[in-house]
Amino acid sequence: MSNDEISRVLNNPDNLIISDSLAGRIDFEDSKPEIRVTLTSKEQTVFGNFSGYSIESFEDFNEIAVSFLVSESSLDSILQIAPGLACSILLNNNTMGGSIFKIDIDSKRAELQVTVFLKSYT
Repeated sequence: MSNDEISRVLNNPDNLIISDSLAGRIDFEDSKPEIRVTLTSKEQTVFGNFSGYSIESFEDFNEIAVSFLVSESSLDSILQIAPGLACSILLNNNTMGGSIFKIDIDSKRAELQVTVFLKSYT
């Protein structure tokens, strides 16, 4: 699946087709479904709700950043996932894999926002 396809699917999880003029009059905030994220690395599995995605392509690899919200009870599992480990991320029935090079944890909300940065070699 190409990067454009992944972005298109993640930005339209309900496969909703609507005109731009009508979309401007509808409040979609309350109707957005939660997109589940599953991060697996070694013996750790963390589940969360998708909150963002970016990808930057280089000559021989892609840098992928996936952000998701988790409960504080997941913190111990997240802290056991270290940079350098291989991991896979299941997002809307699409799996991405690579080597973790950074993990950010933002605790300014009721839930933790975790951003995992991967290098995926092409």
